[in-house]
Amino acid sequence: MYAYIEALLLNMLFLVVFLLFIPHFIETNFRNLSKEKKNWINLASVLIAMISCMSFPFEIGNEIIMDLRTVAIIIGGLYLGRKASLILTASFIIIRLYLGGLGSGFFASVISSLIILGVLILILDVFEKASRRRRIIIASSFSLFVSLILIFIRSILFNHLMISDFKVVIAFLL
Repeated sequence: MYAYIEALLLNMLFLVVFLLFIPHFIETNFRNLSKEKKNWINLASVLIAMISCMSFPFEIGNEIIMDLRTVAIIIGGLYLGRKASLILTASFIIIRLYLGGLGSGFFASVISSLIILGVLILILDVFEKASRRRRIIIASSFSLFVSLILIFIRSILFNHLMISDFKVVIAFLL
C-alpha cells in the first residue's frame, strides 16, 4: 500500500519547486521584468512541473497509474489565465500520447482534461476577482470536483475499478 509514497513525495517536490519557489524567486528578484515575461517564465515553470510529474508516476492498486500533473494544470490555469490553460492542456495531451500511447488511459485522460479545461475557463473570471480567502475556497472546491470527475470517468466509463478499493479512492482524493 505504501510503495507509492516515494514517487508521490517526488511529485509534491516538483510542484513546490516549480509552482511556488520559482515564481516567488522570479517575482522577488526580477522586478524589472515585464508582467508578460514573468507570465511566460511561470508558464515554462508549470510545464516543467507537469512534465516532471508525468515522468515519475506512482501506481496505486493493480493498474492505476497516477501523478500530480493535474495540480500543476489547475494552479497554472487559475493563476496564468485562459491562454496558459489552453497551452497546458494541449501540452499535456501531446505528452500523454507520447508517454503512454493510445489506450483507455489516454482517452480517460483526454476527456477529463477537456472537462477540467472547460470548467477552468468558466470559473476563471470569478477566481480573478475573488479575495485571497475566497480563491482558496474556489481552488479547493474545483480540486474536489476534478477528483470526483476523474474517479467517475475512470470507474464508470473506462471500467478502471477504482471505486472498489476504498483506500485507493481516499488516497486519490487527498
